Amino acid sequence: MVHDGYRYIMHRKGDAKNVWYCVKQREEKCCGRLYTANNEVLQVNDNHNHAPDIAKIHALEIKSKIKVAAQTTSEHPQVILASCTEGIGGSVSAQLPLIRTLKRTIRRDRVRVNNSHPIPTSLLTLHIPHKYTRTATDENFLLFDSGPSTDRILIFGTSGSIRHMESSPQWFADGTFKVAPQLFDQVIK
Repeated sequence: MVHDGYRYIMHRKGDAKNVWYCVKQREEKCCGRLYTANNEVLQVNDNHNHAPDIAKIHALEIKSKIKVAAQTTSEHPQVILASCTEGIGGSVSAQLPLIRTLKRTIRRDRVRVNNSHPIPTSLLTLHIPHKYTRTATDENFLLFDSGPSTDRILIFGTSGSIRHMESSPQWFADGTFKVAPQLFDQVIK
């Protein structure tokens, strides 16, 4: 919670009101408190022993914008950083992590969003989400699934790639066997 330039964290949630402590309560023994109910501030104890940190609040807002952009766009991390940090002052940029740290955070957030399904522990419990059975042009990509069994077979491809293979006199294949999921083997024949 941010109020009048000070940041607060939830201390106690109650039926009648919620109690918030200043974020510097532990490290600086700040006595600032805030009391809310129904998303409205009821009472403020402005007994802070430090100045408000507006630059830190703006830095947190920028980090939040970066996180949202990382999860909702496919732009390059440098482009996201440039658009989210445009026109910020030196005091705000001093509160932000290093550029390489922000880029790593963008990559990590994207992995978390795009790989949100759990890794299966057996072929019997494997469920393939619909978004992995279609191409970007909404063409069928999962050509065959033998169904849940210990010898499950999955064939991925498109009807266009099958037609291309049918009309080709020779096939050349290269497998990346080290990246095959733990439960599967790649088969090239």
